[in-house]
Amino acid sequence: MSIRSTKIPVIAALLCAAAPAGAIDVGVPGTKLVIVDKLATTGKAKTVFVSKGDPDIAKGPEGDPALIEGGLEVFYTDTPGVAGTFEVPAPWLVNKDTVAKYVNKLAPSGGDVKVAVVKPGLVAKVVAKGLGDGHPIDLSVGAPGAGGVTVVLSINNGIDFSMRRMCTRFSTGDGSTVAYKSIAGGTGYKLVAKGGVAADCPAVPFETNTIPSAAEPPETPGTMGVVVTNPNLVMQFGSSSFSLNNATYTRYHGGRGGAPDAILILVPGFEGGATSLAILAENVIRRAWIEEGLALEVWAFDRRSNQLEDREGIAIAAALSDPLVALDWFFGAELGLPLSPELVAGPNRRAFFHNTGADVAFMANWTSLVFSEDIDAVVEAARAAAKNQNVFLGGHSAGTGFTARYAATDFDLTGLGPVDAGYAKLRGLVLLEGGGGSLGTPPSPAELDKIEDKADGGQFYAVRDQAPRCADGTDCSANGDADCVGIGRGTCTQPTSAYAIVPNLLNARILASAEPGVVQGFTDPDTGQVILQVDQGAGTPIQVVPDLGVLAVLPQATAEGALGSFIDDDGFISSFATFVRCSVGAPGPLIGPLLSWQDIQNGPMPASVLPDNGPMPTALATMGPQPVWGQEREVTDIRRLSSKWIADETNFTDWYYPSAGLAVTAGIGLDSTALSVGRGRRDIENLTQAGNINIPVIAFGGTNGLTPIPGSFTAFGLSIGLCTAPSCDGVTPRVIDPSLPNTAFPTFGGVAGGYEVHLSEGFAHLDIVTAQDGPASNVAKPLVAFIKRNLQ
Repeated sequence: MSIRSTKIPVIAALLCAAAPAGAIDVGVPGTKLVIVDKLATTGKAKTVFVSKGDPDIAKGPEGDPALIEGGLEVFYTDTPGVAGTFEVPAPWLVNKDTVAKYVNKLAPSGGDVKVAVVKPGLVAKVVAKGLGDGHPIDLSVGAPGAGGVTVVLSINNGIDFSMRRMCTRFSTGDGSTVAYKSIAGGTGYKLVAKGGVAADCPAVPFETNTIPSAAEPPETPGTMGVVVTNPNLVMQFGSSSFSLNNATYTRYHGGRGGAPDAILILVPGFEGGATSLAILAENVIRRAWIEEGLALEVWAFDRRSNQLEDREGIAIAAALSDPLVALDWFFGAELGLPLSPELVAGPNRRAFFHNTGADVAFMANWTSLVFSEDIDAVVEAARAAAKNQNVFLGGHSAGTGFTARYAATDFDLTGLGPVDAGYAKLRGLVLLEGGGGSLGTPPSPAELDKIEDKADGGQFYAVRDQAPRCADGTDCSANGDADCVGIGRGTCTQPTSAYAIVPNLLNARILASAEPGVVQGFTDPDTGQVILQVDQGAGTPIQVVPDLGVLAVLPQATAEGALGSFIDDDGFISSFATFVRCSVGAPGPLIGPLLSWQDIQNGPMPASVLPDNGPMPTALATMGPQPVWGQEREVTDIRRLSSKWIADETNFTDWYYPSAGLAVTAGIGLDSTALSVGRGRRDIENLTQAGNINIPVIAFGGTNGLTPIPGSFTAFGLSIGLCTAPSCDGVTPRVIDPSLPNTAFPTFGGVAGGYEVHLSEGFAHLDIVTAQDGPASNVAKPLVAFIKRNLQ
């Protein structure tokens, strides 16, 4: 177990000069780059990079040298796989206002970098005694192409959670000199480049892919014999012939080509979509490459419910950076707006929002097993793509439940063949701010009866008709179970919503309503009033659209001010909706009547948003949430967060989180033997493998989140088998002692037992996947080490 904790006194923070923070990519000129490879003759090599005299050379505020780290990447622009990566780890020697310096006199022992110096506005310099300690550059391939050489110097500063990348390109086409030659009798090589120009920093590429799933639940479009008659669905998908039996994932990768060393599949949490995992994906991909030379990919899973989001118009609006088109797409009809010409030229309609009953009643059949089969399609695709089938699976929040259930599932649903266990297809499991689950209490015969009847049609009919129904659709509203005698197991299923809503807080339209404000933020993040609060003639969207009424609690605000007020951990909404908590800064000054937002890039935070929640708990709470503790921090860059909110084919949220189908087997923990074997209903759930899970597990929590103590992960550790992977010793238990030193902080098996827990002090629930990377974060670095350790 590890806890990343660095106390930053409020007074000291106030003394720091206000400096830009956040995820900042800047181009800087390159004075010189020298790479010499004499390994064959002398066993020596060196790499030197220098940039001088640019105001964008920066390293963030002064402070504890243990809270600054860096990395250097040098690669051939046209063939980025020819690269050298150098870690400049914390602690540095000094971090003053005028200079930050790292020294490793023993280099290349303990890392290739010998010296790194950053003097803001003056010079950035790295001197290494090697060709790369993460991934060594291979100059023997020859001279770089026309694109020359690109250099990226990264600085992460844990004082203000800033992430800065300074990027240079040396190429003859830009006027640089690039000289390459063979030396040492043809056994060595030398590359000298001068006069580099400011360059765009390389992004983490991504694309969304959809593949078929083996799951074909009843009543679902695409399942054999299902005829789609809902006109809204026909209009949305363009015909009545479409399938929702798909698995969708967004692939984040390094853009270097070739098979990745490993793929990490991540499942988002409650009402979360794939791009809620984009920041974590970027952080771990970059860290894995720089520190370990690992080509890591992250595949962010979207539940099949995301296919129901009608987002064609928002893609048009985003491409135009036009929030009014986005607003018209979602709410133009209620606002009495004429259809935007841009929408007329496109789909020539507005978005459809599906009701919680008949529109999408088939979601009642989207059970936990259906989603496990969807995940399995992605796992198998990843196993085919990754070297040596190195695939890891994880989830955030409720996504850890999907992860655990997948691992515990036997995908041989016949019961006749050999076990086809989910965990056996993976190298490890990752739990992010969620406990995964436990074996639970075996369901009673009466509970099993209800589960069978729900699965056999009762849940579908009850959702479709929004009335109590027997398994065959018979009305049982008068006498309950008595009306269902002789039908199925004789139970009456009560109505529920097809998808999750939180009354007076969250529904599909509220989740969608963030997107026009996000589009506005592309060009006007923190000046004008957020478009949802602007009168469009018939009133503001919040006043006119009934489903948006709860947003009236937000202050009159800018786009960032509104988003920050909704999701910030100190805001009114997150005080009871803890699953949206994110530490994105603080309310800023008023711009006229409008609340602006103070992002973490806008200087020191006020003391009011940095409370100390007290010491570590000493006991696991038996009821209600676990108590938060420790010094709070503001760690998520709201502009980086909002930039990830929407993409062409996915987004940050899951408007139609599939609660009805998941509720079918909600009473079953990670062991469904009584149902699967006892009643022969493997088709409903087949969780028979939890006790056999033998792969390593790593878990992450935030002390201001929903898993603030290691004890939050005890139950899952006690529910799975001994770790027998090569990185484990095969003897140490997952949980050595659940009560030592106390139930809040039990003794886990660690690396030897294949059960690690890492806490980040002050992080809220979403911060674990949205926070800036750096020395004060305890997520990306141990996660990359876990993946590296468990490669085969």
